[in-house]
Amino acid sequence: MTHPMSVEVNMCTNNAADEASSSCCWLCLGDGPDASGMPLTRNCSCRGSSGFAHLSCIIRYAEIDGRNSYQSMGNIGAAFQECPNCKQEFQNDLRYHL
Repeated sequence: MTHPMSVEVNMCTNNAADEASSSCCWLCLGDGPDASGMPLTRNCSCRGSSGFAHLSCIIRYAEIDGRNSYQSMGNIGAAFQECPNCKQEFQNDLRYHL
């Protein structure tokens, strides 16, 4: 069975000495801009390479998670409001775009 978030990706490797240039999206594992040209973003408390993601990947994740939460609990949960990893509310432009 294929996971709903499965996409062909370029695997990235992270080097702690050069975090900003070697970061990749924790959802699709792609590095650099997404298909629409949007760069990686990080607007939560995650540290290291774990907090970077494409806005489009976060939206896709939140839609899937919200749909699953609605089917099981009757509400969409907090997927559009907080980071699923560190549980901090999204900040700045990311919060606005979501």
